Amino acid sequence: MSDKQIVNENQIQETIKKYDKTERTKELKGNLKKLVSFIAIAMALYHLYTSWHGTPTAIIHRSIHVSFMLVLIYFLYPMSSKENGFTKFFDIILIAASIIPYLYLRANFHEIVNRAGMPTTWIYW
Repeated sequence: MSDKQIVNENQIQETIKKYDKTERTKELKGNLKKLVSFIAIAMALYHLYTSWHGTPTAIIHRSIHVSFMLVLIYFLYPMSSKENGFTKFFDIILIAASIIPYLYLRANFHEIVNRAGMPTTWIYW
């Protein structure tokens, strides 16, 4: 071998993870990997369905999209590179909280649409 250095695939991946912050995803295994794959496929199918049959009301459509994305983000990008009980618990709390906007809008859709611009008393609270 002359002056060329042979680098294997593992060294390349380690270098990428070291310098590229977007590549620092959680390594998923087992049932968690299947769950995240299912959520991502469900999101893709939802968007394909709505592109063919039309989207629901914009506010509902957006909240579904944001909830899907937040759940995937919190599954794939951990709060910390160190895995301990607190970070896992906090990630689970964030995953559960990311579904709340959709549930709130779905439950209060008619009230939100009908008051359009009229503030409620709890806004000032």
